[in-house]
Amino acid sequence: MRDVPSRADGRVLLGRYEVLRRLGHGGMSVVYLGEDRVLKRAVAIKVMLPALAEDRNARLRFQREAEAVAGLRHPGILQVFDYAAPENEDPFIVMEYVDGLTLKRFLDRYGPIVPEAAARIVSDMARGLQAAHEAGIVHRDLKPENVMLARDGRILLMDFGIAHIMGVTKLTLTGALVGSPAHMAPEVIEGADIGPASDIFALGTVLYYTLTNGELPFQGRTPHEVMKRILEGDFPDVRHAEPLVGQELSAIIQNCMARNPADRYPTPATVADQIDRVIPPDLVPKSRLLVRNMYQAPEAMTEELRENLGVHLENELSEAQLHRDRARQLDIINRLLALDPKHEVAREGLELLSKHNSMLRWVRLVASAILLTLVVFVGFRHFSSSSNPSDSTENAANVVEPAPTIETDPAPIAKPPVVAAVIKTTNVRIADESNNDVILEPLKGPVSDPANPIKPTPPIITKSSDKGTKQTARIVRRRIPKRSIKKVPKRTTTVGTTAKPAIVKNVEEVPVTIRVQPLAAQIFVDGSPRGYGAAVGIKLKPGRHKLRIVHPHCIECAEINRTLTIPASEKAVEIKESLLGKFKPARLKVRVKGDIKEGSTVYFKGKPLGPPNRDLRIKMTDRNGATGQVIVMSAGQVVVGKQQVELRPGGRKTLDF
Repeated sequence: MRDVPSRADGRVLLGRYEVLRRLGHGGMSVVYLGEDRVLKRAVAIKVMLPALAEDRNARLRFQREAEAVAGLRHPGILQVFDYAAPENEDPFIVMEYVDGLTLKRFLDRYGPIVPEAAARIVSDMARGLQAAHEAGIVHRDLKPENVMLARDGRILLMDFGIAHIMGVTKLTLTGALVGSPAHMAPEVIEGADIGPASDIFALGTVLYYTLTNGELPFQGRTPHEVMKRILEGDFPDVRHAEPLVGQELSAIIQNCMARNPADRYPTPATVADQIDRVIPPDLVPKSRLLVRNMYQAPEAMTEELRENLGVHLENELSEAQLHRDRARQLDIINRLLALDPKHEVAREGLELLSKHNSMLRWVRLVASAILLTLVVFVGFRHFSSSSNPSDSTENAANVVEPAPTIETDPAPIAKPPVVAAVIKTTNVRIADESNNDVILEPLKGPVSDPANPIKPTPPIITKSSDKGTKQTARIVRRRIPKRSIKKVPKRTTTVGTTAKPAIVKNVEEVPVTIRVQPLAAQIFVDGSPRGYGAAVGIKLKPGRHKLRIVHPHCIECAEINRTLTIPASEKAVEIKESLLGKFKPARLKVRVKGDIKEGSTVYFKGKPLGPPNRDLRIKMTDRNGATGQVIVMSAGQVVVGKQQVELRPGGRKTLDF
C-alpha cells in the first residue's frame, strides 16, 4: 500500500484537537496521535482517506457508524469521543488513545502463550462484541489487527463498521476484497446479508489464530483460494497446528466456524461462557491481570502458566484414568507430551494405554474365535440334519400328505403325481447315482387345506434300485441340456452420453486424509511436513508417495516409513496409522575374541539373537526398555560368558567377552 502523506501533521482540528504524529494507516483511514487541548488528554484521530471522502454516501455512512459506536459504553470497546465532517475537509473520528499493542503484534512479541491463557483473551473480546450486538451493531471486520491489548490490561475492540463501507464485492486498488478474506464468513463471500452470525465466525478464526500463535485456519496462495476453502469449510483441526490445545477448545472453534450460520453459537456471550467453562479459575488469572503481567514480565508469566497447566493436566489425567475414559486420557497425554516431551506422568499413562490396547485386541480376537466356532457348529448341525434321509423322511411324513405311489421307469412319465404341498422354490438340481439330473419343479397353485396351511418344506426323495420305488415328490427325469451362453455386446459410450468409467484415468489430484495417533505425531509426505495428528484433504497425484510419521516429542517412539500408492480415482482416500505401543528397537553388539566366536550364538533373556560381532536388533515393547542377561554360547552349547545389561528403545550397547 502506498504511503499516505502526513498533510495534517501540526494542524489543529476544530480548534481543539492538535495532530502530533501519525500512528499508522489502513485501507480506508489514517490514524494520528493527537492531544485534546481542552481536556488535556491524548487522543487518537482517525481521518478518512481522500478517495473515500469524495463519495457523499461514504461520508454519510461513516457518520452513522461514528454516531452508533459513540453511544457504546463498555470496557471492552474502544471509546469514541467526537466526530466531525467539515466542508472541504476529510471526515475524522476522535477516539480514546490506548498505549499497547494489537493482538497480532502482542502474539508476535510475547507468544506463544498456553492455550487457556490465549482463550481467556478471546473470551473478553467476545464480551465486548456482545455489547455491540445488543446495541444493534455488527463489527463486520473482526481480526487480530482490530483488537487492542492495553498495557493496563484492558482488551478492546476497535474499527467498528468501517470495512463494510465499500461493500464486500468491491475491490481496492490492489485487487483484494475490503477487509480480511481469511476471517470472512461464507455468507459474506456469497454476498448474503451480514448479521451477528458473521461476527461469530470471525470470532472463531481469531480464537484459532490466538491459540496457534499466528496460524490462520484458512490459507492459500491467493485471496480467491482462501475464500474457496472458506466456502468448502476446509480447515485443519486446531490441535494439528498446536498439539497443546485440548479437545474442548477445538470443539468451540468448530461450532463458531460452522458452514451454516444457524449451526453456530447464537451470541458472542455464549462463546465467552463456553470458553470460561473449560478454563479452571486457578489455572489462568483474569484477563486484565494476565495481560498486565505479560507486559511486565513475559518470561516469568509464561513459565508460571506452563507449570500451572502441567499440574492441572496431571490431575485431569488421574481423573480420566479413574473413569477409564480412554479418549480423554489420550487427549491429555498428547497435551502433556507437547508441553514436555520427557513428561514422566504422560509416558506412564501412554504405556498403560498401550497395554490396555493390547489386552483389548486379545479379548476381541478370542471373542471372534468363539463366535466363529459357534457359527461353524450351528451350520454343521443344520447341514447334518438336512442331509440325513431317515430324519428327513420322518419329518416329511409329518408334514406332507402321502402321494400316490408310482413305479420308476426309464420311460418318460406322462402324468406325474401331485404333491400335496406348496413348494415355493425355484428348480433344484440334484445328482443321483446314475449321473442323471433330478429336477424338482415347483407346483402351480396351492393344494393344501386353507384352514390348515402347511409350512413349505424341502421335498424328500427316496430311491432304490428295485422297481416300485416310492417317492413323495414329483420328479421329472431328463438330462439337462448345456446352457447356451449369450454373448453380451460390449458397452460403448457415444458422444453426449453421461456414462462414467469406474476409474478415472486422467485424475490430476486425489484428496487424501491421513490420521495418526497420538495427535502429537508429525506427518511427512514426500519429505514435506503436512501437520500433526492428521493431514486432512491434502491433494496428491495418483501414484506412489513416501509417507513418514514421527513423534517429535518422543525419542523412544518408532517411526513409520512406507510407500503410499494413490489410485487414480475421484473418491477421497483415508489412511489411518498409529505409533501407540510402537518403540524403536534397541541395538546390541557382542564382541567375542578368539576362535570360539565361530558358531557362537548370543542370547538375551533366553531368546537367541544371532551370532556375535554383529549389530543385533532387539524389539522393545516397553518405553522404559528391558533389563536381562546376555549369554554367549559356543557351537558346542558351552557358555562362553554372561553379562547383565539394560537396553533402551533406540539405544545402543556394546559388550566384550
